[in-house]
Order: sequence, then structure tokens, then C-alpha cells
Amino acid sequence: MEIAVDIAPSINLFGNDSGFSFPWWHRSYWSAFLRYGATIRTAQALIKKHKPDLIHINNLPLVPVAIAARQAGIPVILHVREYPLHGCLGLRRKLVTRMVQKSVDLIIGICQAGLDAGRFRGVKQNVIYNWISWARNPCEDPCFARKTLGFSKDESVLLFMGGESSIKGGDWLLHALSRLPSNRAWKLIWLGSLMKSHYWRDRKYKKRLTRLMKQRASRILRIDESCDVTPYLRACDFLVAPHRIPHFANPVVEAAWYGCPSIMTNDAVGRELIEDGHTGLLFRSGDVVDLSVKMESLIMRPEWCRQLGQAAQRRSFEIFNEERNISQLLLAYEHLLNPSTRGGRTCP
Repeated sequence: MEIAVDIAPSINLFGNDSGFSFPWWHRSYWSAFLRYGATIRTAQALIKKHKPDLIHINNLPLVPVAIAARQAGIPVILHVREYPLHGCLGLRRKLVTRMVQKSVDLIIGICQAGLDAGRFRGVKQNVIYNWISWARNPCEDPCFARKTLGFSKDESVLLFMGGESSIKGGDWLLHALSRLPSNRAWKLIWLGSLMKSHYWRDRKYKKRLTRLMKQRASRILRIDESCDVTPYLRACDFLVAPHRIPHFANPVVEAAWYGCPSIMTNDAVGRELIEDGHTGLLFRSGDVVDLSVKMESLIMRPEWCRQLGQAAQRRSFEIFNEERNISQLLLAYEHLLNPSTRGGRTCP
């Protein structure tokens, strides 16, 4: 099997995902919309150059490439990695959905909740979870990492990997921290660099985060996300992922790989990634009191927290297994490349 890789600057990234789309009134939204034709022509040139037997589109913003592939009679796999938004009174979502239904042979979702949200009726669909492919040993004793980072053995270490993105719910977490008991030693590792944005809502959110973080500066360790996160995953007791908008949370999978349970928003994705009370905990969306109660329960019951982490690790090894999930992807390729099975309604 040969894979062709090319860079085409004219390919249009028409944002329609959960976190990085332009609002309908922004000029970049409409300039991207008007470049759909250029995107299709660029894709046609790439197809003519490489003559592929199969095209795998890696996310929803590249859906116009599927139109060029369909015109050339080439089967298309679309990887859905994000929640599609409505945007512009729902026109954006309708446009993307229509292109998918007409041009895509198979949709692969990294979680079932994302496929359900897409509502791509009439197209074959399959779930292949993101997998962990790190070569590092996840079973190493975390005590060494804690000692190296300067945490005491009696100190509870919390981890947040959302930076200053508003959809990650960092302000919910900071409000919940103020309700934790003062007689228990804990530390929060805040992983994520500064977010640059020209939108007034994002600037307002950043100011609110800065104010809240100053109030708890002695208990928060800020780390730039460009560093190696492995020591922090090994050192933490549990991860907090209070997402405002449902989306697949890679940090939850990564933390589970290292035997670290997570507290996550109780939405469709959260219920899919976490078995509440067995591999982690779920809290009601926007309820900082419920979030603080869940965090306090893990801080005050460290043995139970470790049991949740062990269960999360076993589930991570089983579901987010690299060998298993890559083999499923290769089976999907073979299915579409085989003329006798390509037109079927099911896919392995």
C-alpha cells in the first residue's frame, strides 16, 4: 500500500467543527465559503497528479475534496473528529451534510456521539476510536515523577489540559476549586499556553480566567503545552475535563493510559469515554457545586481514586489499542477497494 502526501495551499479549511469555526459575521467565514470552487479545483489537480485508488479525508472542513473525488469515481473515507456546528442559521451544517451524503462512501467517527451529532443519514458509518501509540511504559511507578516535579506524597495533584480555550470550561474548574476543603493539600497543574484571539468574547473570557487564577495562584502550576506532558500525566491523581461543548477528549484517553481517572462533563461524549463510578466520574454540565463535590470525593478517598484509575487503564488498553484500531482502519480500506463489497450497506 502506497500513501501519497501533498501540500496544497488552496485547500479550503471551511470551519464547521466544535471549537475553531468562524462566526457567520466574520469575513473569514464568507471568504472560506467563496473558495469552495477553488478547493474542488485544487483537489482535482492533486487527483490527476497522484491518481489515487482511495482518498481518506481527515476532517470535516476538507469535505469539498470529496466532491472532486466523486467526480473522478474514487471512493472516499471521511474521518469525523469533531462535532459539526449549525452556524449561520444552520446553512453551514446543511451544506456540509449534503456534500457528505452525496460524495462520501464511508464515515469513520472517533466516537459514536460525534456520528450521532452529524446526522449523516444514508452513508455507511463506523466507529474507530483514537488510539494511543506512545512507546513509553505506562505502568511505571508515578512516585518518581511526583518527586521530580516537587510534589509531596500526601499532596493531591489535579491536572487540567484545556489551556484558555473557552470550550474547555476552565472557569468552571476555577470556581469549583474555591469550594474544596482548605484542610487538604492539593495542587492543580494547568496545562496550556496563552490563547491569542481578536474576538471580544474570548478576550473577556481570558480576563475572567486571569482574575480567578490570581486568587488561587499558590495552588496552581502553569505549564506551557509545548512541553512533554508525560511526567505530569504520571504524577497527577486525576484529570478534570469540564467541557462546555461535547467533543472527543484526547487528554481523558491519555490520562487513562497512565492509570489516571478523569472527571468529565456528563454529555454524550463523556458517557461514552467514562463509565461513571467505575473508570471516572461525570458531573452535571455547568454545575460547579457538583464538580467540586466530585473532585473532593477523589481527593478525600485516594484509594478509591487509584481503583478508578486502574479500571480506566484496563479499559484504555482494550478500547484505545493501537494494533486493534489500525487493523480496523485497514479493513475499511480493503472493503472500499474491493469492487464486490464497495456498494454494500455494511462495513467491518
